[in-house]
Amino acid sequence: MLLRSAAGETLTPDQSAELLAKTFYPDDSVTTDTAYHKQVREAVDCGIPADLQDLSDNDPPFTTAELEMVLSSQNPKKAPGPDGLTSDICAAAINCNKEVFLALANKCLSLSYFPKQWKVTHVCILRKPAKEDYTHPKSYRPIGLLSILGKTVEKMLIGRLQWRLFPRLHRSQYGFMPHRGTEDALYDLIGHIREEIRLKKIVLLVSLDIEGAFDNAW
Repeated sequence: MLLRSAAGETLTPDQSAELLAKTFYPDDSVTTDTAYHKQVREAVDCGIPADLQDLSDNDPPFTTAELEMVLSSQNPKKAPGPDGLTSDICAAAINCNKEVFLALANKCLSLSYFPKQWKVTHVCILRKPAKEDYTHPKSYRPIGLLSILGKTVEKMLIGRLQWRLFPRLHRSQYGFMPHRGTEDALYDLIGHIREEIRLKKIVLLVSLDIEGAFDNAW
């Protein structure tokens, strides 16, 4: 794919790839940090906050049941990450000796460490449907393919986080929740509107769509 610059010039393949990278993954520069940003960076660099230290220390090791649950939920048709290992290959390797993989996962848990190699992603660029101009980077979206082994540990960690966080979340939280999504939010919204109309009240709805929110949020 060849893109065009802001000046309308056709870019080379290398220049197009660089433009896509800058569009999808903006630089995280400390030179633009606010006082709040600096405070957050310092807190992260200091490790686990004191008020969460007890939770980290008391977290029990991952169990075989947690590992098996993650392995059974993985889709063997999913594309592999940079290592080229699909989920069925990884599952077969792990099942040969689950204790070895559990030892690795539990070491990540006890050290609060996630291997950098598992953070390396192979990015595929896909066209967004029904776009008039495919020379613009906003007409594409990236799909990041991560290591299945890393995603296996990640899903076990997510299970622990969900167990701690879900009881504290508001009932109106729909995003990133199991068995809840856009349809549930719309259903509740329509129910609220109908109830207000039944009570002969005025209903005002404000909708906000932030372009590229997850790409550009600090």
